[in-house]
Amino acid sequence: MNQKIFALGLGALLLATNFPVHAQKEPTTHRMGILHAGMPPDVNTDVFIEDLRQLGYSDGKNMAIEHRFAEGKSDRLPELAKKLVQVKVNAMFGIGAPAGFALKQATNTIPIVFVTTTDPVGMGIVGSLAHPGGNITGITLQASDLWPKRLELLKEVFRSFQRSPCCGTRAMAVWHSKREQPRRLPVRWV
Repeated sequence: MNQKIFALGLGALLLATNFPVHAQKEPTTHRMGILHAGMPPDVNTDVFIEDLRQLGYSDGKNMAIEHRFAEGKSDRLPELAKKLVQVKVNAMFGIGAPAGFALKQATNTIPIVFVTTTDPVGMGIVGSLAHPGGNITGITLQASDLWPKRLELLKEVFRSFQRSPCCGTRAMAVWHSKREQPRRLPVRWV
């Protein structure tokens, strides 16, 4: 009888400690591509990466960041965008309208986020601000549709207002002048 109790106790002990063993998953490494129209270092990108670090994503641990810099040569952007697609990133970020446009041309499957100060609809990056469509979305700081009205208001308040400085790249100035050509602005750009 003692042997039966001992055998039952031993069997219960073995069954109680026999937990299923699962293989441990390898930590997932997310690959992010960042396409810059400008040159390194980029302070805005550094802040973005610091924010990711605070959320638990760290370059070299659970995330790999692929930077590509066009160094002000916009003709290099399409090639650099294709290289980001080739390294199989999980998401891509375009800093500047030309970078966002190059990423859009490079893929229609990898998620793209852009940041630009120009008009992404007018530049052909997205279909509309409300519904960008496809695999692309982003942030714009643009107010280009408001500039003509702002200039008209300045002209009304200050009758002698004749010229306005415009800061930006030469390409932006050409694009704005072509876009606003049908509408006569109340002042002259300098």
